[in-house]
Amino acid sequence: MTYPRSTPLEPTISPSYDEKYKATEWRFPEWLRQTIIPFPASHATFGWACDVENCEGILPLSGSHSLCLTHLEEYKTTQGTTVYTDFLQSSTPSKSHTIGTALSRYPQCKICGENREAYGAYCRVHISYLQRAAKKGIPEAEWLKTQKPLGKVPLCEVPRCIHDAIFKIGTTKTFRVCNSHYYKFRSFAGAGKFEVTGNDWDDYCNTPSVIDSISTIQEARGTLDLSSCPESLQQQIRYALYRYTQLEVRSQWRPKSIQSAVDALADYGIKNLTDEEIAPLIWDDRLTTLQRRIVQVLPGLARTLIEERSSIRLKGLFDPSVVGGGNFVVHARTPTRVISYDLTAVSQTWLRNALWDHLETLSLLPDQKRPTSTMVYSRIGGVTLLSRLLSVVRLDSGNDPGILGSADGRSVGDELEASFDDGTAMVSHQARQDELRPLTRGTRNNYWIGMRLVLQDGIESGSLPESLNGFLLALPRFEASRAPAHPRPIDDATLQALMDPENVQLLDKLDPTDWGLADIWLTHLLQGGRIGETLNLRLGSVGLIGNHQPYIWRDITKAGVLDYGMPCHPSVYERLILRKEKTLSLLRRRYHRELSARAPNEQVKLLRQWDTEMPLFPGKLKNPDLVRSVPYSSFRTVWSTWLDSLKIVGLTTHRTRATMATSLLNNGAPPDLVRQVLGHFSHESLAHYARYNDSNMIEQLRRVWAAGPGMPIAGQILLQDGASLGMRTSSGPSPIDLSAVSSEHGLCSYSPVVGGGDCPWQLKCTSDPSDVCEHFILTGADLTYWERKIEAAYTLAEGAESPEVREFIYSQWEKWGVVVSNLREALRAAGLLQAAEEQSLRLPRTSYLHPIHTQGWSFTSLADIYPRDTGD
Repeated sequence: MTYPRSTPLEPTISPSYDEKYKATEWRFPEWLRQTIIPFPASHATFGWACDVENCEGILPLSGSHSLCLTHLEEYKTTQGTTVYTDFLQSSTPSKSHTIGTALSRYPQCKICGENREAYGAYCRVHISYLQRAAKKGIPEAEWLKTQKPLGKVPLCEVPRCIHDAIFKIGTTKTFRVCNSHYYKFRSFAGAGKFEVTGNDWDDYCNTPSVIDSISTIQEARGTLDLSSCPESLQQQIRYALYRYTQLEVRSQWRPKSIQSAVDALADYGIKNLTDEEIAPLIWDDRLTTLQRRIVQVLPGLARTLIEERSSIRLKGLFDPSVVGGGNFVVHARTPTRVISYDLTAVSQTWLRNALWDHLETLSLLPDQKRPTSTMVYSRIGGVTLLSRLLSVVRLDSGNDPGILGSADGRSVGDELEASFDDGTAMVSHQARQDELRPLTRGTRNNYWIGMRLVLQDGIESGSLPESLNGFLLALPRFEASRAPAHPRPIDDATLQALMDPENVQLLDKLDPTDWGLADIWLTHLLQGGRIGETLNLRLGSVGLIGNHQPYIWRDITKAGVLDYGMPCHPSVYERLILRKEKTLSLLRRRYHRELSARAPNEQVKLLRQWDTEMPLFPGKLKNPDLVRSVPYSSFRTVWSTWLDSLKIVGLTTHRTRATMATSLLNNGAPPDLVRQVLGHFSHESLAHYARYNDSNMIEQLRRVWAAGPGMPIAGQILLQDGASLGMRTSSGPSPIDLSAVSSEHGLCSYSPVVGGGDCPWQLKCTSDPSDVCEHFILTGADLTYWERKIEAAYTLAEGAESPEVREFIYSQWEKWGVVVSNLREALRAAGLLQAAEEQSLRLPRTSYLHPIHTQGWSFTSLADIYPRDTGD
């Protein structure tokens, strides 16, 4: 396939690193430009404070929760009965017992006043005095009259601590500390150690417990200190954090986790996020999984600032954002994250560059024409496979494309076949390139087709030599993987099990976070949509037409049709209305500050906007803004576990569509209605999913009528799906029982014959091609019979003794060709052609084994097709 090439040229003067940073920095919020970054407490990505005002409880390290652990448990018990904003107002804030304890003094001693802190009612000295008095039997009131205030004591020497220093630590060098920091030091140094050096003191003051005690909540949980990093690394981290906030697919990063990742970069001496020394950090066990993830993601986010097109191409990495291209997506409504493609497994420079240029061309295509990530991975995998094969069959590993010829192509093909037959591990997953696995037939075919497209594109663009055509032509060709077989309808017993309320409750229990998987499944099962269409329903996708008719609107992205409406099953409607309320509750909780800041009419506008933009089933992972739907992989995992518990095997979500389509057809629904329910826009699509059963198939075939060769309108389709298309009406309705018709390979519309009488003209319309009248009609069930008759006649004509005989035979069948051709096309459009072709093989004498089913037709459908003048 040839793509319109828009290969960008390297600019003569590229903007410098500083110029690119300054061009972006003005977009940063003010807090992000500082060396010590104070993240906003309620930030959507880097938030760190509980939504309850003045609460100092700690948030979970992962997840999208904005409540501390204590308030989160409390809210779960009231969820569904209490509005989120009311819950916040009625909740009591929690107090931290570790953070900021050294920044506020204890209550004053009743005797000393502000000179000394009290531990209870009195300072420590007066407490000891009181204890002595008590031993002597002196009442506290009498003792209190004799006491005098004591002077101030020095403050604790721990920086920023404002408590009284009542203990000394050290002998040679002493430090005066408060009560809290004395016991913290005992824990730090070990029991019985009082000798303190300067280094010991510095290390002690930098312990997490001491730092927490002398920090505010903002400083302890909501800041990022970049001072340990070089200025260039600070800029790159700020740039990466800003880009991360712009992604729709992202998780929440707590500032303390980011601080740990940044400290690790500083400890390793990293000066640039593109340094190769970062790689070991990704596997450093001293970091948590989230911290390692942050270290892994930051370089990719900052790549557009640091890297140039030429440098990233040289490294064998491809990042669409560096060349100004768009990401390769899976689904039209699925937001994407920043992703780079590692091409270093392709060892030949020329081949890797050809692949890089090909990906660049694809990324610059318009959104509607850009291939999916699955197709891109197939092309990367195919070129990687070719690279490994060249390394095996060529002594020079195929490093020179100019000398590769047809013999090399055949050698590569032989090696590929041998590796495939032997089950040799040749391919790897994109994320685990060090783990090779054997080729499957489908993988081999798809990879090979993708590889050929890359080479053809390179030759056509001139980046690869034309001499490579011989090599390419000699390579074996494989067809793309076959389309899946027609999905089979689900049997009645299995269908009942899938809809059983008790079984649906089991699915609900497998959904502890309430993603709405049971609602998704029943909507998919009863509405006939594709599973992706169900998962991507919008908040306003369900409603009423008028006062009583439930309706559902879904996006049929496969056909490019958005907001496609159809009637909604009542039980599905009830479930989706409840689900909508749950999702609205989540949205109000997530955006409660935005809502409270708006006027009532603006709130209504925002809710209407949510109806069209927000998902009905929002995912719970990497979705802090609630803009992404539940991913199919999450649904599939739980759904498969549920099927296993029901001991149901071999079931796919797509089979529900075949079940609904077949059931509707066999119960008399017209194909047009079935296509509307399934969201099909072609007859071929319906034929892929729906199959009539044998008896219904014959009935449906007989509902497609074509005017016979004896009519002036020969070949015109007269009746399809039970609707008259070409018949004129001149008399009132009169039901006719077609089971009385005795014709075998067609129908007679002449009323006496329809009523059961013999043909008054003794014609043989069903067997003699020249002996037909204007009342004779062909049905879909008659197609193959007459096609075989025509073929036999033409075969006889070809062997005729003279041209005159040949022309006579041809003349007998001249009008039949148009009739049969039009009938075939009508059956194809109705999705019945294959059945019509098989019908004749199963039942060569259709009318004897399967008489026309009893069906009432009005006389106006049959009687007025140019009636013959009988002379009566």
